[in-house]
Amino acid sequence: TLRWIVSKGDCSSFDEVNVLNNSTIANAGNDQQICTDNTQLLAESPENGNGLWSVSSGSGIIENPSLHNSLVSGLPVGETNLQWEVSNEGCSSTDFVNILNNSVVADAGDDQLVQTDTAFLAANTPSSGIGEWLIPEDGVTIENYLNNETNVYGLNIGPNTFLWRVTNDNCIDQDEIVITYEIESTLIEINNNKSLKIYPNPVNQFLNIELPLSENKQIHVSIINFAGKIVYDKTLKGVYKAENLKLDLKLLRNGLYILDITTKKSRFTQKFIKVSN
Repeated sequence: TLRWIVSKGDCSSFDEVNVLNNSTIANAGNDQQICTDNTQLLAESPENGNGLWSVSSGSGIIENPSLHNSLVSGLPVGETNLQWEVSNEGCSSTDFVNILNNSVVADAGDDQLVQTDTAFLAANTPSSGIGEWLIPEDGVTIENYLNNETNVYGLNIGPNTFLWRVTNDNCIDQDEIVITYEIESTLIEINNNKSLKIYPNPVNQFLNIELPLSENKQIHVSIINFAGKIVYDKTLKGVYKAENLKLDLKLLRNGLYILDITTKKSRFTQKFIKVSN
């Protein structure tokens, strides 16, 4: 209250005026970096007057616009700017908060079943951030681990798990794909029911192989142990009809193996056991 006094001689007069300060200060809280499309707002509750949230730029759904700590959802990837305005009897104050949504989505693709030791990975291309394939087990090679689409080599027999991880600043998402390398354990019969013959089995050193070939061919010979590792891999050219092949397996450890022979049109597989004297 202020008093105004006017005086003249022994006479005076006064009047009073009341001044009401309705000023207020808005505080929208600290800026946020999030990894989802929703968050809780952290404005200060006004001591005087009423507050109101609104979207200044970007988009979002404010659950209770008049509540200082309302939830907001539907925030897109990137920046959204929100305004907190406090009004009190003709006075107002505004403050802004910036919300940065760094969320990412990783999709490694569908699981695969293959019958060779190679496969093709095809994950999603990140809309933001960086993606990378994490190297799984020893012996498996990823051609380009920073590319969402890439070849892999040297698959182990059975399931092989690959992890696609996408990172954007403080946000991470990851997804797995399982590629199962399956080798047929039964013989493939061709040429009038003639099939691959191997002897002796079990074998100590020399493994004899009889192939039912009808003509001269190029063949590919692989030996895989039951941990899924290729321990012998060789391409032979000019293999003649009914020719016996002899493999020296002296350096192989004792155990169970799969012999895998492929030609241009045929494939033969057979299990054998390596023993020592």
